[in-house]
Amino acid sequence: MPICSWPPSARSRGIETSDEELAEALVRFRGKRRLFTPAQVERWMVEHGTTQAELERHLRDEQGREKLKEQVVAGQEAAYFEDHRSGFDRVRAARLYVPERDEALRLYGKLRGNPSQLLAVAQARFVETGDEETLFTTLERRELDAEQAALVFGTKPGELTGPVPSGEGYELLWVMQVLPGRFDETTRQRISSLLFDAWLEEKRRSARVEWFWGADEAAPLPAMSL
Repeated sequence: MPICSWPPSARSRGIETSDEELAEALVRFRGKRRLFTPAQVERWMVEHGTTQAELERHLRDEQGREKLKEQVVAGQEAAYFEDHRSGFDRVRAARLYVPERDEALRLYGKLRGNPSQLLAVAQARFVETGDEETLFTTLERRELDAEQAALVFGTKPGELTGPVPSGEGYELLWVMQVLPGRFDETTRQRISSLLFDAWLEEKRRSARVEWFWGADEAAPLPAMSL
């Protein structure tokens, strides 16, 4: 059985990246990484073990992927949001990670009457241990399992959650704000990526996949963060 390539080459689907689009992508790439001079770009390429040709090929591939995504998704974002609206509800909170459940329960009992003290506890822990943790976070309902979502979204703004399972430990969260899901541009883009990824996964399941965008685009990029 021959190996099928999926998704097909961008060119085979009539998707092209013009020189003008590549130039715009390069401008965005440089601006995002604050590479304002040719010398800075050259130094970045040396540090990341790549060449100008490889970088341009990567950016063309990204453009091709975005155009393919637009073809596949074709305006399905709003309907998806309506069907999954509650999953996009968000909570903004301060959080404190606690490895042991007994300690999490002890802190919860101590702080629940004055949740803002969680900030002081986090500050003291940082001064004592030097461990860097993200104090403030935004959590989306769809990213949480049922138990986590019930604890987080069942807590009113200004209150402290009970210990929320998190990895191998627990988190206490001081809920600051609960925001209902909203279909704005950021949400639309995220839904577009979700739908596209689901489409790709479906194609991977239905075919033996060799991932490439065309024969002359198949050379691997060096390991680097673009």
